[in-house]
Amino acid sequence: MRVLALDLGSKSTGWAMLVDGVITSGVKHFTRKMGKNPEPRGKIIYDFDKWLSAILNLITFDLIVYEAPHFRGSAATFFGVGLQAIVEMECSNWLVPVMNEHTMTVKKFAAGAAKISEGKSQTIARAQQWNPAITSDDEADALCLLLYVLGQKNIPIPPHNEEEER
Repeated sequence: MRVLALDLGSKSTGWAMLVDGVITSGVKHFTRKMGKNPEPRGKIIYDFDKWLSAILNLITFDLIVYEAPHFRGSAATFFGVGLQAIVEMECSNWLVPVMNEHTMTVKKFAAGAAKISEGKSQTIARAQQWNPAITSDDEADALCLLLYVLGQKNIPIPPHNEEEER
């Protein structure tokens, strides 16, 4: 089973994937030029699509899941809808099943399985139980989303290999 989990974000997107029994995760940062001649906001959506397409060209996934964006304001809504549309479009293009999970479902999963110390987000605390090297909220959210979905689908979760390069 090959699964890609995404925590969509306009500045950085967390990702985690299970491929051939190995889980990897990370963060992809997206920027646009600001200042006197700023690049349009759409550049981030365009760059996200190029990045996701490149991954889909390399790996055939059985499922892609993303944390459903919640809309807090104009910029968040613009990027949330745009990135969500790209994921749905690419999944349709590549004939990959897609699903989304509500943010609170992932947070509840993380908090219910972890002892949260003050100052740590729920997902970082949960993700660090699996891989202590994770320090990014975005990567932690994606990893917790992946672990949640694997559990829901009864897919065995491989142990973390501490020797792996990040």
